[in-house]
Amino acid sequence: MRTIKFRGKNGKKWVFGNLECFPEVETYLINGRDVNVDTIGQYTGFNDAKGQPIYEGDILKTAFSDKPWGIVRWNAGGGYFFIDEQLTFNFWNFNSCVPIGEILAATFGGRPVVVEVIGNIYDNKELIKEEK
Repeated sequence: MRTIKFRGKNGKKWVFGNLECFPEVETYLINGRDVNVDTIGQYTGFNDAKGQPIYEGDILKTAFSDKPWGIVRWNAGGGYFFIDEQLTFNFWNFNSCVPIGEILAATFGGRPVVVEVIGNIYDNKELIKEEK
C-alpha cells in the first residue's frame, strides 16, 4: 500500500502532506497551509535512485543521458502516473504513456534502470525547453 501525499507551493516554499480541497471558494490546503492549485502534485509512491520521492510534475533523467528525459504526469483515465518522454529521445521505444512503476522496474542491458529527479516543471522551467 502506498502513501498518499501531496506537495504544493505556498509562495516560494513547498508544503508537503495531506490535501484539502475547497473548490467553491478556490482554496486548496496542504497540512493546513494555502497552496497554489497550479503547483499541486501527488506523490507517485516511488523514489528515485537517490531515495528522493517522485511527485507529479517532476523532471527525470536517466543514467543514459545528462539531459532531462521526461516529466511525471497523471493519467486520470488509466489511473496511473507515467513518464511523458517529450524531452529527449525514446530509447526504449515505449509510447509516452508507460506507468512509472514499469520504468523503474525495467532493466536495460541486464542492469536496473537508474532514474533521478533533477527538478520540477515549476522551479526548473529551463530544463523543459529541451528539443526532442
